[in-house]
Amino acid sequence: MPELLSVLRRRACLPLVLLLFLLLSPGLSARGEVSVVFSPSAPRAGELVEVTVSCDASDVRGVVYRLMSGGKTLSRSKSPQQHFTAFFRPRLEREYVLEVTAVRGGNVTEITTVSIPVSGTAPPEMGPDVIYSQRDGWWKDKKYSVEHNRTVESSGCAVFALSHALQRMGYTGESVLPDQLAYTYHKCYIEGTGSSIEALVTQAALDFGFLTFHKTVTDRQEITAFFRRGDLFVLGIVKGHAALADRMDESAGMVHIVDSAPGTSFSKFGRTEVFVREEDGSYRQVSSPEELPGIRWYLENSDYGGAEYWLRLESCAGLNLRILRRPWLTLISGEGESAAQAEWMGTVRSVVRIDGKLRTVSTRDLSWNTLGEEQPKLALVTKQAGAVFTDRKGKALKSFRPMPWGRTVPVLWAEPDRVYICYRGTFGYLRREDVRLVGAAAEDPPSAQIAGRSTLRGHTEPDMKSPAAGEWAAGDVVFILDQKDGFCLVEGSGLRGWVPADSLSAKE
Repeated sequence: MPELLSVLRRRACLPLVLLLFLLLSPGLSARGEVSVVFSPSAPRAGELVEVTVSCDASDVRGVVYRLMSGGKTLSRSKSPQQHFTAFFRPRLEREYVLEVTAVRGGNVTEITTVSIPVSGTAPPEMGPDVIYSQRDGWWKDKKYSVEHNRTVESSGCAVFALSHALQRMGYTGESVLPDQLAYTYHKCYIEGTGSSIEALVTQAALDFGFLTFHKTVTDRQEITAFFRRGDLFVLGIVKGHAALADRMDESAGMVHIVDSAPGTSFSKFGRTEVFVREEDGSYRQVSSPEELPGIRWYLENSDYGGAEYWLRLESCAGLNLRILRRPWLTLISGEGESAAQAEWMGTVRSVVRIDGKLRTVSTRDLSWNTLGEEQPKLALVTKQAGAVFTDRKGKALKSFRPMPWGRTVPVLWAEPDRVYICYRGTFGYLRREDVRLVGAAAEDPPSAQIAGRSTLRGHTEPDMKSPAAGEWAAGDVVFILDQKDGFCLVEGSGLRGWVPADSLSAKE
């Protein structure tokens, strides 16, 4: 019996001895030195999950993250990270397992595992202030170019820039989300180059109704003028990486950037060109994404998420800025508000294109979405030889003849010596001395029709010997603005001219 009791005592001590051995063995540490918490406690698919790692030991050199789901490893850090706060966005409704290994001095490790149950689906991130994080893991399975096996995460930076721009211009709905844009414009991807920004922006402009130019903008004065007007730019930072420039500061010296993958941009700008703006309005240089306010580090890709920062204007001017211009014209009617594109405009009636269809509307029902609302909205050409349509440097635009006397065109803004206009879908300038600024008619003047069976040419004065101005076809409806010496000053189809009173008939 004493021998049996002795044996039992020895066997009872074995678990205690084993536990002591495990605690003292190299490579293992006591439980409780590492804690992992996540928030929210009951996340949904697509919702941002924040992970915080706390370590009691003072010699912890870093942590290694391993994210698992369904028995498979989704991602694993390649080396110990100094990021004790990390983020990820679960893609599915299921249970995720996060394994965190704390690496201490002397190759000692402590492994802690937490289960993160995910149920439900979060609404997509949308809005005029959203900043998407291209490398947060959510876009890993979102296809861009199926032909080349490219995902939005790996190759969709231009798509993110376009999505940021559309939402800041006021577009809403699933069609402006990055994955939907990638599906719609997958043919814009070019293997070895990335997205063709020109093709992407040009096609999107047709589909969404905003405006863009084929030519990129490099002139600093033009960039400043466009920003002040409210335009945005997609800029190619390096080959294969693009971001959005959405505004300029008050001094017109710094440009605000929204970047879905800032780590790539820092490889271009180095330590001297990226700035953050302090609360007092001053700027501070930063040398890594880590210094950007609100930056998040994502454990699935060991990369930084989307961020905003500032660049000097001169840094942006050489980056091939592709303009995105909000629809500058809106029709306000009983049906609500609709973005419109001008075909021709007069002070009484205008023809605009809405959703691909032409409509004749009252000019006073149109609203200009431009700066300087107190300015007259139209320019009437008063130079008898015609007004020359030019670019900002005063060079005549090719393919455009001088605008004839009596032509009315919409003014987007006026400067002391010139006006900025839109004419046949092209933007440019007219000299102030060649035009007179006018507003939309407060009410409809009398109307008539062009009589006869052929066209009727108008004149600059109530005199048949004066220079010709305007031409209308028989049956065209015109508005009578003035009468003198047997002539009527009429307006129609965006043109004015004096015609004999007997060449008009009552409107049918």
